[in-house]
This record gives sequence, C-alpha cells and structure tokens, in this order.
Amino acid sequence: MLKSFDEIKLKINSYKIEDLLQACYNYFDFETDKPKALWVPLTMMKWIYLYGPRVLPVKELSIESFNDLFDSIMNFDPDHISNYIKNQGGFRAFAILHYQQFYLQTAVYKERFSTQLKLYDVLKSKYNIAESFEQKTGLSVKDFLGILQLVWLYAAMKQSDYPKTKITGYLSKEIMDVLNEVFGKFKTHQFIHLLMITPANAATEAKKWSGTNKEKYENMEHSFLTLFPFQLFNNAVRIVHPSVFNYTANYYIYDYMKLNDPKFTTEFGSRIEKYVQLGLDEMKISYQIESSIKTLLPAKSKVVDFIIDHNIFIECKAIEPKPLASINPTDDYIYSSYKDSLLKAYFEQILQVSKMLNPKEENWGIVITHKTMFWSDFRELFEFSKNKYPNKGDTHHLPPGNVFIMDIHTWDSLINLVSSGQITLIELLIKARNNNETPKTRKAQFDMQLDDFELNQYQLTYLKEETDDLDLLKSFTSS
Repeated sequence: MLKSFDEIKLKINSYKIEDLLQACYNYFDFETDKPKALWVPLTMMKWIYLYGPRVLPVKELSIESFNDLFDSIMNFDPDHISNYIKNQGGFRAFAILHYQQFYLQTAVYKERFSTQLKLYDVLKSKYNIAESFEQKTGLSVKDFLGILQLVWLYAAMKQSDYPKTKITGYLSKEIMDVLNEVFGKFKTHQFIHLLMITPANAATEAKKWSGTNKEKYENMEHSFLTLFPFQLFNNAVRIVHPSVFNYTANYYIYDYMKLNDPKFTTEFGSRIEKYVQLGLDEMKISYQIESSIKTLLPAKSKVVDFIIDHNIFIECKAIEPKPLASINPTDDYIYSSYKDSLLKAYFEQILQVSKMLNPKEENWGIVITHKTMFWSDFRELFEFSKNKYPNKGDTHHLPPGNVFIMDIHTWDSLINLVSSGQITLIELLIKARNNNETPKTRKAQFDMQLDDFELNQYQLTYLKEETDDLDLLKSFTSS
C-alpha cells in the first residue's frame, strides 16, 4: 500500500485520466446494500484532475492497481483519527468522521426547494440576492430551483427500482427533452454548464477548493464536486453521484453565492432571521423580537433575536461547519472558528440575556444555523471554552444542556411537528435534553431528536405558495 502523498500522486500520474475516472464511476455504479466509502473516489477524482498525466506514455489500469490506490487513499494518515480516540475519546474522532462522510448522507425533500425559493427570492431585505444570482448565472432563482428539482428526481432513480428503464448515470436524451420542453433550451443549457466540470476547467476548479490548505487532510474534506455534480465524460453529461447531487440540491445557491458575491453573507444572515420569524408565527405562540427585547435590557447589552414566552431564547447564526475545526477538532481550533458565532451566541447572548430577564426560572436556548453542525447542544462546547469566559460562567439558570443547535431545515421540521399538534415546543426541548444526558440515547444532531415522530407530510403555510410555484406537475401541464 502507498504510504506517502507523493507516492499516491506518482501512482495517479501513471494512468490515463479517463481510465481512472471510469474506475471511480464503476465503483459508484455497482449497486450493493453495503455502505460505500464514497469520499475515497471523490478525493481520488480531485487528485486525478490535479495530478493526472499530461503526457504519454502511461500504464494500463488494472483492477488491482485501482484497488491499491483506493485503499491507499482510504487509509491515508491512519494515525489522525486513532490519536483523537486515544487522547480525547471517541466523540472528537466521530466529529471528524461526521464532517468527512455525513454530508454525503444529506436528505432532500421537496420542501427544501421551497425553503430556498423563500430565502433567496421571496424574502426581501437591503440587498437583492435573486437579482445578483441571475446576473451571475443567467438563471432566475425560481428557474434554477425548478430544473434542480427535476434533475434531482432523475438522479435519485435506481436501476433496481426501475428494471424496465436503463439507468446509465448520464443525463439521457429523454430527460434532456423534458428539460428543454418545460424550461426551454437556453435555461437548460445554462443550468447544465453552470454545474458541469470539463477537462478544460477541472484542474482550475479543483485547486480553488481547499478548506484547510493541508494536503494530509484532503481525504476528509467535502468534495468540490458538490458545486460541479455534472462531468463532461465520454462526450456526455455524467451525474457524478446521487449523494453528491443531494448536497447540491440543498446548498448550491448558498455555496455559489458565498464564493461569488461578497455582499451575500451579510444579507443572508438577515434573511435567516426573517425566515425563522415565519416559523414562530406558524406556531401561534407569544414571542418578542430583537427591537422589543432591547428595551428591556441595559444600554449596550448584547441581545438575542427572539424570546418565546419568557424563557426560550433564540439566536440565528447563518453559519456552517468550519473545515479545519471539523477535520482537526482541537479545543483551540474549535474556539477560534466559532468564538464569533456559536460560542458568542451562548456565552455572550443567550446566557446573559436570560440571566438579566429571567434569572430565577429554568430557561432554554436555540441557536439556528444554516447548515448542520456536529453538536446538538452546548455541553461539550461549554466544557472546553468556559475558561475563555470567566465572568460569564454562571449557568444555573441556563445550563449548556438546555441550549440546542439546529440547522434551518430542522427548524422547519420542528415547526411542522409543533404546529401539527404532535408535541409542544417545551416538551420537545425537555425530551431532547433528557435524551442527551446519557450516551445510549444521546443524539449527535438535533434532527435525530425528531425521528420518533411523523414528519412525512409538511403543512407549513409559509411555504405553501413557494411549493405551489415549484410544483412539477403544474410545470408539465402548463408547458
């Protein structure tokens, strides 16, 4: 087995790029009930683009040679995770595996397209995200999401589920005809070329994508192919993998705009707050907004975005996992990565505001993020960072186990659950706190707290119009 990164690069350089890519696709396409190490060929693809041969001669790729390369990437730097297990226990080691693998298990539901239409187009604030996106891509947010939704359905098809349909992994003539008919050839062309990697741009785009700038961590990073889930291969448009496309379906607009528009991030933070307020209205509960909360606090005090009743404090942070803090989760890296977001939300905002406004009763906190974070509550974050906040360590009124972290899609599910009458918000928070108190029932992500409930049918009124606008059946009948 190859030991060093230089050996792996040299091995990749020995074979044709096309043969290596085809071997990766053969691995993807082989249907099996066993879990696959998808991150290995995705990492290999990046390195193929960067280090593949530019001149001949090259060797013929055998199955044995590909397997050796595969195993070398899979077991690259084996001491990294084992050292965390030895020195800090399995929880931090699992944080690394979570970042490396769980994004490839991203779920997609049709309501997630509706959420994106609401966030990026319908809601308005100081800056027009939809206009910026259309100027840069040639597609409106609504058209982009409509095409995205249809291709997502196609990409998710399995040969075993459709034995009479030949599923090749490529965009077939049939799906292209449907896209052209419903959305027009120009929009279809724009969409495909926006999301497609080609031999001409593959190496350039691969070089841009590194969250840590450390070669030894690259097999643990998210793949840059989430921004390019199509590949021009064998003179056709290949869908890299359904799991990659699932992540694209949820986060492409966010990832693209964050990379291409410096004004996006600030505006998006405002949109998240507006969106969360729609959920509060949906639950028909009593709450206060930031401007009214300020009037209750001393001047220059930190504030939170919302207070439900008098004891549930909500703060929105439009953030995502930081690569280095996720791949090498030392106390210092985690603190430096989240001191201005997650840690600030608890120590400087929720903890302090609740102490001033409700010091004698039990309080609860919710921090709503954009993407899924590893932690479902603040207990571990509190333990290693409490010394950084020596004057804010009084937590008797709001212990860290009472403060939860959830992404915006989990917030939608929570709102749907509470609005449907299955459980009250405070009952759900108590259930989550009790689950997390023992290792056997502890949940790594807050969305796992909802697994015991019926969540199949969304009935959120604040997404109804967007869901209707993106209804595929309506698109077909009106085309």
